[in-house]
Amino acid sequence: MYFRNLTIFRLPAIAIDANALNDALSKHRLRELGPIDVRLAGFLPPCSSEVNGDQLVYSTAGSPMLVCMGIAEKILPAAVINEALSKKVREIAQRDQRKVGAKERKRIKDEILTDLLPRAFTRQKTIRAYLDTSAGFLVVDTGSRKQAELVVTKLREALGSFPAIPLEPEESTRALFTHWMNTGEHPGDIQFGDECELREPSEAGGKWVGRKVDLQSDEVREHLRSGMQAVNIGLVLDECMGFTLSEDLTVRKLKLLVESEVDGQTNADVFASEFAVLTLQTRNLLEAMDRTFRFTPAAQPLPAQKLAA
Repeated sequence: MYFRNLTIFRLPAIAIDANALNDALSKHRLRELGPIDVRLAGFLPPCSSEVNGDQLVYSTAGSPMLVCMGIAEKILPAAVINEALSKKVREIAQRDQRKVGAKERKRIKDEILTDLLPRAFTRQKTIRAYLDTSAGFLVVDTGSRKQAELVVTKLREALGSFPAIPLEPEESTRALFTHWMNTGEHPGDIQFGDECELREPSEAGGKWVGRKVDLQSDEVREHLRSGMQAVNIGLVLDECMGFTLSEDLTVRKLKLLVESEVDGQTNADVFASEFAVLTLQTRNLLEAMDRTFRFTPAAQPLPAQKLAA
């Protein structure tokens, strides 16, 4: 159940436990799409019923709280809609010997959508996230800022208040990445990986992507000497996890280099062990990132905030 991507939010101290969170999310479960629904989001059990029953929150003995948001949407290819619209417009033009205006085209398109939606296929995707209230972070398993913010929005709708804050470093991460690569200096608990993405400073400038490369190689240094800057950089933390860090501090391609040690146990035991490894190693990563980038607002916890369940 390991996460592959991490979009991270600061989470000031809040007073909510797994039971209260489960009760709040239960009022916002993902429901089936109706005939005219295009897209819905809501909460689903984050693991199998064998592991956690029908609960919407997974947590063991004070561990972080794992949740899962589902997104269901109807699939209507634009080509199908446009073909039906063109056919209808041609029929009207031939029948009435007139041109179909923009407002009428829009009305016809809306009618086509209403007609096609009940017959459209439904696609569902899930996004897991966990709340580490003691460390003060929300971690979402996605590399998409838009999808991560949707998870935050749905949690806020369910709880009435949810003070999640995007990570804001004190200095430019692009400048820091580039300095590391130019000098070979980096935090002691973070080592270079084997990939990076460099870009020219201007918006219209080019880019260079290196994979399975030595980040201190002459090839990479030549691009840096030409003025290119690092926007994504492969890193390894304490030989325990490898990842690519983007300039917005999104973690991608996360790979844990240590595994849980559970043999011959139940699925629930395996899940609990994997979740413990994930959250422990991720907490180590977040602490290292906080030391390195000095997130703002400051890491000192705010007074515990009671959230409405």
